[in-house]
Amino acid sequence: MLNKETVNQISKLVDSYENEIVDFLKKLIQFPTPNPPGNEKDLQNWLSKTFTEWGYNVDMFDIYENSNTRPNVVGILKGSGNGKSILLNGHIDVAEIPESELPHWKYDPYSGEINQGHMYGRGTADMKGGVTSMIMATEILRREGFKLKGDVVIQSVAGEERGEPGTKKCIEKGYIADFGICTEPTNQIICPVSGGLIWLWINVKGKSIHNANRWASIYPGGTADGVSAVEKGIKIMLALQELERHWGRIKSHPLLPNGMATINTGEINAGPSPAFSPDYCNIHCSLKIYPYEKVDDVVKEFRDYISLVSQTDPWLKIHPPEVLDPDLIWPSCDATASSGTNCLTDNHTAIMGEKPLVEGFVAVADNSWLNSAGIPTPLYGPGYLSEAHMKDEKIAINDLISATKVLSATILDWCNS
Repeated sequence: MLNKETVNQISKLVDSYENEIVDFLKKLIQFPTPNPPGNEKDLQNWLSKTFTEWGYNVDMFDIYENSNTRPNVVGILKGSGNGKSILLNGHIDVAEIPESELPHWKYDPYSGEINQGHMYGRGTADMKGGVTSMIMATEILRREGFKLKGDVVIQSVAGEERGEPGTKKCIEKGYIADFGICTEPTNQIICPVSGGLIWLWINVKGKSIHNANRWASIYPGGTADGVSAVEKGIKIMLALQELERHWGRIKSHPLLPNGMATINTGEINAGPSPAFSPDYCNIHCSLKIYPYEKVDDVVKEFRDYISLVSQTDPWLKIHPPEVLDPDLIWPSCDATASSGTNCLTDNHTAIMGEKPLVEGFVAVADNSWLNSAGIPTPLYGPGYLSEAHMKDEKIAINDLISATKVLSATILDWCNS
């Protein structure tokens, strides 16, 4: 742990860089990177050039093969050796702004305008503020002559907003470390755990007849035998609400809210048209899981439950719904037992004068991919998650500076331990 004199020195130094830190964030905001489509290339080119001028080892590479349009940038400040390495991760794509929302912004979303101690703009909180803090925390240490034994690996990644493989591509290329921090906006709350995510489809079959004959398939004495896949799909969806409530009663985690294990129906396709009883209904579900749960176990329970529900319906008993394999699996994260998380906790306490709050993160973020690769990676960054994707998104300058202080102290402490 750093001594009090060094902690005070870092705090004063970061204060002296406030204008440059703010200007750096403003520069990032002025590169519009809404995703879709991403548009990360210009920002990443500028960042690559900046890292090179600072003397970092730099690698810029695309997250998709042979596209040359969606690059990551990795900058490495090499240590002298015999120290622990740290990885700092953040995405530089931002949520898109619907055209209907633009006229309602008070501030130009890509200007970085400052008013009453806050910077406004798309990405200030989510998460160019965090990216600024982690980069400037590293650069201040370099400029002020602090010697580091371990490497600092900075990952500026593309595509996180739409679940694209920016961080995964960094891992595949071997950019790893002993400990990581993903600087999502947590209001400087340490979030060492987060749940996982499973997306999968349920395909429900029906039997199509012309809409003019529907009456003969639903009233006594009718001779038609059409079956609406939508109506059977609704039966499955209502039953899944019961399973969701059951999970809410039996599943829990000390750092995550009870009831987090939800089942959300996010997309429904059915048809072929209103002229017919629909013969298919495809339901896209999102399942949230706790860190201690295994994906295969949850999917099996989900399938078994739908199979049991189908036994109560004459049509579904003979024509059971098909539950497809997951089309997206986002891993959970648990970095609570990491010595790096303890180091971050100690340095937050030293800089801020009080222990940090420790909570679970109810959304998903790129730290889960790093944790799954064996790099314990909590979330910790400036700004509020409630600002993410919102009109007139903003971040407090004071929060930006205090997070930079904590990250600087943590880098120095960890890399020399």
